[in-house]
Amino acid sequence: MNLSQAYQDFARACNGRILVMDGNFGSQLMLQMPKEKDFRGKMFANHPVDLSGDEAVLCVTAPDRVKKVHRAYLEAGADIIRTNTSNANAFGQKPFRLEDMAYDIAKAGAAVACEALAEYDDDVRNCRTGKLGQVVERKFVAGCMGPVGTGSSAGFHELVDVFGEQARGLLDGGADILLLDGVNDALNVKAALYAIDKVCNERSELVPIMVSGLVSECGGRLLAGQTTEALWYSVSSFPVFCIGFEGAGEAQDVFPYLKDMGSAPVRMSVMESVDLQKIEQHDSELAKECAKRIWRYSDGGLVSVIGGSRGTGPETVRFIVKALKGSRARRVPARRYNMLLSGLDPMDVSHEGPCVMIGGNGSAQILSVNLDGDSDIADAGQAMCPVMVQSSKWDTLLAGMESVQGKGIARSISLADGEEAFLSKAAEIRKRGFAAVCFAEDEKGTADTFERGSEIVERMYRLLVGKLNFLAEDIVFEPNVKFDDGLSPTGDSVNLLFKVCRYVKANLPYAHVLGDTAMLGLDFDDEEIKAGLYSVFLHHAKKSGVDFVVSDENDFPAYEEIPYRLCCLLEDCVLSRTPDAWEKLRAFAADR
Repeated sequence: MNLSQAYQDFARACNGRILVMDGNFGSQLMLQMPKEKDFRGKMFANHPVDLSGDEAVLCVTAPDRVKKVHRAYLEAGADIIRTNTSNANAFGQKPFRLEDMAYDIAKAGAAVACEALAEYDDDVRNCRTGKLGQVVERKFVAGCMGPVGTGSSAGFHELVDVFGEQARGLLDGGADILLLDGVNDALNVKAALYAIDKVCNERSELVPIMVSGLVSECGGRLLAGQTTEALWYSVSSFPVFCIGFEGAGEAQDVFPYLKDMGSAPVRMSVMESVDLQKIEQHDSELAKECAKRIWRYSDGGLVSVIGGSRGTGPETVRFIVKALKGSRARRVPARRYNMLLSGLDPMDVSHEGPCVMIGGNGSAQILSVNLDGDSDIADAGQAMCPVMVQSSKWDTLLAGMESVQGKGIARSISLADGEEAFLSKAAEIRKRGFAAVCFAEDEKGTADTFERGSEIVERMYRLLVGKLNFLAEDIVFEPNVKFDDGLSPTGDSVNLLFKVCRYVKANLPYAHVLGDTAMLGLDFDDEEIKAGLYSVFLHHAKKSGVDFVVSDENDFPAYEEIPYRLCCLLEDCVLSRTPDAWEKLRAFAADR
């Protein structure tokens, strides 16, 4: 997929300076005191529902009023103007019985903004506005897609359809950027990003995508409970160009949250929510404090875009433009290739970090949800930690991912049904914002030798990274471990796991490896021995570089605390050092 011309222009502009976005649209429209007949216009003169309050419909019925607001912000110095289309979708238009007009309203909103920008540029070039010889810098129209309420009962696919229709309308109307504005629920954001990805693929070009979260005053979380950093992690699998935040309260400082995300390899934006026109009239000291805060955002190298939010107008934009003089643009940090996961809180998994425990108990760092059992995905979707969703049924696995607002891990896919099916499933996992567990299996069956295991994982890696552009750090390999009696590992299988893991670390950059202890020692009634098997396995898994270990055991001793004789027997079993290791361990258990 190619980058749109607007994408290329926007990237160049952000590299050169901090761009200024416009302020609040609704408040400026209401200053014009539109009547109900203005909302109706000629098109909806006989519409059975009162349309006053449907600001987006003015793009169709009273476009000159909308254009007037755009022009005011452009003259104030805005580089980006947002379309008046926050509720121009089937959900937003439902109260007004205009669901069937959602596409047309979105398209009209983008077209009006583009007309206002074209007229302004023409006036500047012809010296009717600005100074003689003034350089006309590239300005942009951001197609505004507002949030769906956190309590919405809409399903994932319904959200995808609704957001997809809105995105098509905005792009067909000429929008340069698609902006998810004032979002508070990552599940809705992921549905919108899924829809945008689909629309961009239809058009064969990627447009800049911006996500702006609304931060509450209590604890700096979004309304749905996520931290700002967890929101970024939730969308990190998508091609998001810029992520930003605005405070829900007046004069709320979101600087600390932006600072926490200083290493994010994307551009960032912030919306100021202070009515500076009132401040300048009544409190010059407070105005100075606002200017200092804006300078702190820019001087800290944190933002690429600054704009006005609730209660702000053209004067705010003019103030921001003035405060940003001499500021430097954000330099986007290099990608770190760490796996970024999230529940309500974020989790950064380094490819060189400690082993991460996955399980269904309270001590697990990642919550395992087996949808073939009795796990409650609804509760898991609101977990503080990330979630690993697994199911033997593909449709069930998809449904599980669509119920989780954070970024989790989907377990698992393989090459058993061929490359086409493998890539198709991996693409669907990525488009739902998840990492993927890839089981070491191909068309010939599961890998039972090192040669087969290393061949399969490398083949999967090349397919995912080379053909699908799947993030390498979001790939998790699960080498095969066979069990002779359903209870104990066969032969050298655990060593095979460790050997394949070392191969992955040496040859497949940034990919991860998962080991599962679920079958270890289940034929032992002796709890000390069972716990010891987990401990020994985990000790050697860490030494071999295994990144994730699945275990429901949450109470096992430290490796160093296991009695020497027992430890030797346990290691003989786990590492298959002697052919009769399991028999000796059973005999030891029987003599205790």
